[in-house]
Amino acid sequence: MKNISLFVILFTALWSTSGFGQAVFGVSPGLGFNSAYLGIQVNDNFIPYLSMQYLGVHYLYEEDDYQEELNASAIVPTLGAKLFLGGSGPIRSYLNGSISKPLITGKLQYDGEPDEEFADAVDNINVLGAEVGFGVEYFFDTRFSIGGEFGIRFVSGKFEVDDEFDPYSVKAGVTPTYTKISFNYYFAAKEE
Repeated sequence: MKNISLFVILFTALWSTSGFGQAVFGVSPGLGFNSAYLGIQVNDNFIPYLSMQYLGVHYLYEEDDYQEELNASAIVPTLGAKLFLGGSGPIRSYLNGSISKPLITGKLQYDGEPDEEFADAVDNINVLGAEVGFGVEYFFDTRFSIGGEFGIRFVSGKFEVDDEFDPYSVKAGVTPTYTKISFNYYFAAKEE
């Protein structure tokens, strides 16, 4: 919960600076890692942004007098920045970087009784993600653009059990490349 509070504070601070810049909203549709972001264009070349994704899973198995139910979710707050590489024409290239801290929750029940070992295991999962990409935006006018981006994501996870009889730790990571198309809207800048 502390991590969500940190992201809310950062978002509020970012949004409160909107008197100095232009609000930006963008979406990236797709099947894998679709997302949306909200940011502030601080100057012509720099846009810090905040993004939030959600993934929920529900599983229910019933047979005769037996019932098994799983509810799990991941909330993925992301803090990032887009840096345009100069130019002022309709086509502008940029670098994008972000960091994410997925927050995972889960509950498993057998015949309505919670599985405490599963709840403890979920509490011991720690995941961190980041991405770095290069993209290009084509501006149809000063407020609307369509963009394409290619980059690499870094996702690492750690699972630890601190049992006095059988402690163990598992670490894993994956670094897939990604491509995405984005639709971006630049709101009118506030008057000074």
